[in-house]
Amino acid sequence: MVFEKGGVCGALAKTFANLNGMVGVPSFVVGQPGHAATLTYELRANSSGKMVPTYRIQNDVSGWGRSKAPSAAHWQCGWGASSTSSDSGNYILYSQDALSDWDGYVRSLETRLLASTFENAEDRSVIAQASRGAQEINFDAIRMQIDVMAKNGTSATDWEVFAQGVAEDLVYYPLAMHDLIKEMEKRAGEESKVRLEAVRLAGLQRSSTVTSSQTVNSDACVRVAKQLMGEKDGSVATFSFDGEDALKIKLGEHLRGGGVPWKFSLDGGKTWTELTDGSYEYQLTEEQAELITAENNIMIQLIGVNTVNCIDILEGAKATLKCEANDRANRIYFFDGQVPKSGYQMKVDDGKWEPLDVTRTFEGDRVVKIRTAPSGATMGRVQCELSFTANEG
Repeated sequence: MVFEKGGVCGALAKTFANLNGMVGVPSFVVGQPGHAATLTYELRANSSGKMVPTYRIQNDVSGWGRSKAPSAAHWQCGWGASSTSSDSGNYILYSQDALSDWDGYVRSLETRLLASTFENAEDRSVIAQASRGAQEINFDAIRMQIDVMAKNGTSATDWEVFAQGVAEDLVYYPLAMHDLIKEMEKRAGEESKVRLEAVRLAGLQRSSTVTSSQTVNSDACVRVAKQLMGEKDGSVATFSFDGEDALKIKLGEHLRGGGVPWKFSLDGGKTWTELTDGSYEYQLTEEQAELITAENNIMIQLIGVNTVNCIDILEGAKATLKCEANDRANRIYFFDGQVPKSGYQMKVDDGKWEPLDVTRTFEGDRVVKIRTAPSGATMGRVQCELSFTANEG
């Protein structure tokens, strides 16, 4: 009927799912913003040539990062139903990898069933760890450990160590990692929140750099991780050389308002400036900004947390600026009349950087440096240094 009477995305997605199902291939419809797509099981070669089971999107528009939760009948392993995101269709990639290790999945399940027969908290803790040991990525095993740890009154340090292990094990499944650490934050209390937030963001940053040599679903992993960082949380801190917040270091929006103590370093961690008064931004002076380098970046650390984050500072690009000092006219001469209209700054002797003024004269002994103006997190770069001398008449 789709072909006889016409049909849009929903009809096409359902047709894909039905045709796949007729030949025994798992397949189901999921929503994307204003669109319907189909998640379909397939075998795909990994970097070593081995065929591994996974899923792909048919009739795709928005990708894994914007594929919504499937209907209840398609929650594979039951995972993802409690996700913090409605765009949780990518849980199918996670659960499929767990099922591919069938022996580990079954051992983890059997161990959890055994744990339910014990009432002693210490025994349940040991068995919960054994369930996780049988399959490290198992969502249910991790949830069980979280439950046991919350009931046992776990310390903030132990929560942090546990979260770091989860973030490492689930590096290829950023949404599941994100959801589990958010659950830890709820169960662990305010004392642990800052530490767990730092672990979660560091984990997402690692997930955002995964390559195809590590997993067949690297594109999905990177897209979902970046979406979680960019659209839901942002980074730990931001900085820009220009604009409305020029020379300001600011904590990410999700860390503002709670009085989070933090510190920053401009010299690669040799010295630190601490902010413990509840402020979430710091205005650098021009002298401090001159200390920033692409080699050292800007280091950020939430006080009480082991993880150190960096605001990546980029080196300015080399520009094709052709000019010389016209000592007779005391002005800058640009070859072939190629005078830059914007995007450059100048500094006279030991003065401050200011917008390039091509009409200005430089009398006496002067040294003028010209650089591309810094923008965003990209540094300015000196393009030339011109010397003027005093004219004797």
